Amino acid sequence: MKNKSHFSKISPNRTNDRNASIRQGFTLVEIMLVLTIMLIMASMAFGFTSGVLSYYRIRQSADDVQAEWTRLRIKAMQDGYVYSFRFSYGGNRFRVDKVLDPHFAAKFSTPESYNYDDNDPRLDKTIDPDELTDDDYYLPDPESNVGQEAAELSAKKQLQKDCFFADCYVKPNAREKYYEGENRYSFNSGDWSQPILFYPDGTASTATILLKNAQSRCVELHLRGLTGAVYKGTICTEITYEGYLDAGKTIN
Repeated sequence: MKNKSHFSKISPNRTNDRNASIRQGFTLVEIMLVLTIMLIMASMAFGFTSGVLSYYRIRQSADDVQAEWTRLRIKAMQDGYVYSFRFSYGGNRFRVDKVLDPHFAAKFSTPESYNYDDNDPRLDKTIDPDELTDDDYYLPDPESNVGQEAAELSAKKQLQKDCFFADCYVKPNAREKYYEGENRYSFNSGDWSQPILFYPDGTASTATILLKNAQSRCVELHLRGLTGAVYKGTICTEITYEGYLDAGKTIN
């Protein structure tokens, strides 16, 4: 009797130990549930990160253009020349150039600071103001280095990744018509937009541009011609945009 009682007490413990050893690990359902939760959390984190980067890039692009406009206004006053800002519609490129006076029909000379080749035909030639080409109107500004490494010193710049110029309005004025001359096609030819001009007296074209990114975020920049002041609008989405430009354009 004593032995039977002894085995009856030990037997359940051995059974529990055996079951515990069998239950070590996870079932397929449990693994799938954990993986599903991890995927949901990863997608939420990715969406949040993408939204933050999208907001940062459109804001930084607006800051880059604003800084370049401010620099051009100061440079025009310091140098006594007219400078232009142009961009590619639906693209992310923009460029800065010195504008030559089309009514000055004497010899155009390129400043030595531009370091052009001595054989450059623009160094010594007489130009009919009504037959100017795009290259005759504009001389690249080597000091403009926004959006890329300063060592490259190229006149062509870029906005931040996935950002582009959606639309623009430049208010017509007599001074712009003067620099445009009779040869309107050359002044606005090629892949570049109508120029936004900065004058030596501190004034500029009155203009509004709309920047946009691939995530449909938009921001306006306003240039006040009389003072050269730049105002940056609120970043919004294409749906909530309330300006008068075309926010529906997409990148090429």
